[in-house]
Amino acid sequence: MGNARMSTKTAGLQAWRPGRLVTTLRAVWKETRDNPIVIPFWRSVALQPLPFFLWFRLRWFWYRLRGVPLQVLDQGAAGEDHIRKNVIPYNLRKMRGHDRPRTERLINVLRSIHDLDLRTAKVLDIGPRNEMELMLLMLYGFQARNIAAVDLFSYSPRIRVMDMHELAFPDDSFDVTYCAYTLRYSDRVERACQEIARCTRAGGLVAASFVTEAAPPPAGAVTQGDERQAIIGSRLSGGVADLLKYFGRHCGHVYWFEEYESAGPVEPEKHCSVIFKLVK
Repeated sequence: MGNARMSTKTAGLQAWRPGRLVTTLRAVWKETRDNPIVIPFWRSVALQPLPFFLWFRLRWFWYRLRGVPLQVLDQGAAGEDHIRKNVIPYNLRKMRGHDRPRTERLINVLRSIHDLDLRTAKVLDIGPRNEMELMLLMLYGFQARNIAAVDLFSYSPRIRVMDMHELAFPDDSFDVTYCAYTLRYSDRVERACQEIARCTRAGGLVAASFVTEAAPPPAGAVTQGDERQAIIGSRLSGGVADLLKYFGRHCGHVYWFEEYESAGPVEPEKHCSVIFKLVK
């Protein structure tokens, strides 16, 4: 009986010999390295609210200490009065803020799409306002060297000053175009969508989100929130369907589609998001 127990213990120890432990650790490391959905430990820590906030602010102050100037799109180049008078001033006032949940949800859906290789995908981020969105894209697996970002203004070398209606990139430059809560500022959405379609390669992905009113206002109705109304260039009251109409034949397989209502700061809002494959 005693020998049987000892044999069982010895077999258990042999099962956990150092060689097997090393093999197990290698398998875990390979899973961490090769599975794009697994977030490495250091990035998981950086995604926590306090470390992320401190990293974001420290980068902001670092640019200030280095004397990096704030660049704003030339008002003449901006073209129309709507951009110059409404959109640029509003977003400059909001430049230091960050709203993680809205864009973070869409990034998590995007990175889970099987056909997308996070390590090699070239990403165009339109309208990030500040570095927060770029930091999230990097922490969720996209490579910093493969991310290009554009906005109407910039305090960061990572964000180029550019009008989304006239993108200064060659055709088929990107595997992914990411545009969160930006398109509705445009009073030329069709033109913006044409530029997105031009710069994204065939078979690439377009991820877009925006907010609109929960119910379209009656014709001639006076709405609340003067500033919020002034920055709206296109209502997109029909939600995702309205946006996809502008892409027309370029809209292929739709991987993700969501619309939900929430209580906005002034009136009920409808949040819309979509990810689709671009067809050419």
